[in-house]
Amino acid sequence: MKVCPKCHSIIKDESLSTCPKCQEELLNISKNNTDIPSSKVSELSNFYHQDDVREHEKVQNGLCLVVLGSISLIIGVLFIILSLKKRTNKIIGINFASLQFIICVICLTIGIILLVYGLVKIILAQNKRSKYKLIIQELASLKSK
Repeated sequence: MKVCPKCHSIIKDESLSTCPKCQEELLNISKNNTDIPSSKVSELSNFYHQDDVREHEKVQNGLCLVVLGSISLIIGVLFIILSLKKRTNKIIGINFASLQFIICVICLTIGIILLVYGLVKIILAQNKRSKYKLIIQELASLKSK
């Protein structure tokens, strides 16, 4: 795995020697490579630790959105129960003109949007965190030598 020391891009293609984004020479961070200066390793490690913390905060934000979306869905379900038409202990149908039904639709819409957005945010942040953790492990093995 190669890393650009300037823009911190992760390059999987081993044949490249320069970064395609900034044209900087790439560092090969493999366990058998010992010619990287320890200052560069520390700098890269600090950068990826900070990125890992940022992605962890995104995961926490996504979890908060999932909880808020779930609460909104529960409220929407409760309001759909309140909007049912009843006559002498028989449920006839839903009163579409009632305020309860409008609140139900709004809560269900907001709940679904928050739930989906939160789940997508969690998945994307966890994928980035796993990449950063791999790089941090590679850098830690270089530091220990």
